[in-house]
Amino acid sequence: MSGLPFGKTNRRQRENKRVRKEARRTWCEIPGCGRRAQAGPHHVIKRSQLLIDHRLNFINLCDLHHLAADKYEIAQVDLFELIAAREGTTLEQLLQDLGEHAGVSLYIEQDRVIVGRCSSTGRAADL
Repeated sequence: MSGLPFGKTNRRQRENKRVRKEARRTWCEIPGCGRRAQAGPHHVIKRSQLLIDHRLNFINLCDLHHLAADKYEIAQVDLFELIAAREGTTLEQLLQDLGEHAGVSLYIEQDRVIVGRCSSTGRAADL
């Protein structure tokens, strides 16, 4: 809850909504799929872990691929590689940019992307 009266939003909520709306695409971004995408984009890293909405963390998926991504049947790294290709950048640069924007460190461990927050000692702590 934002603590604001019903129907009122704060600036960050409005910005998050605008970012999600701009990220929408009509078709599933999995190559060769061709199905209609869901109304909202899929967060590759769960929003509860990253705490922000950002286009570099969004990919538009059909119902079938969205469910597979939620179950980690499609690797996070593979989804980020598709986003990197869409954005015209490398996977490493995408993770660095997203991490800087969110104020976290992102690193790859096998086929997952791990979110680390800096602790008071200056070392990354896994979430």
